[in-house]
Amino acid sequence: MKQRLCLFLALLLSCTVYAQRTGFSGIVTDAESGKPIPGVMIRLIGQDISVFTGPAGDFSITNASPGKDLLSISATGYDPLQQDVNVVKDQLTD
Repeated sequence: MKQRLCLFLALLLSCTVYAQRTGFSGIVTDAESGKPIPGVMIRLIGQDISVFTGPAGDFSITNASPGKDLLSISATGYDPLQQDVNVVKDQLTD
């Protein structure tokens, strides 16, 4: 049975300015155990940007353009998750 990913966007998603562009970071955890999940693919669909989570389930995207986009999160053995995000320069993103 596939499990669900839990992405703490509201608490762990923070914007940072990088040369007129924005970025954000977060941690992907298992929804049931709360343990971090390494090797998860994180994609900003509209910008064709992909990164993978590290050993602690953490990720960082530092070259995203400001604006609304779709964040896609997928990992082997888990149901995929998609989340609308609004990357805002110099502000926390919901």
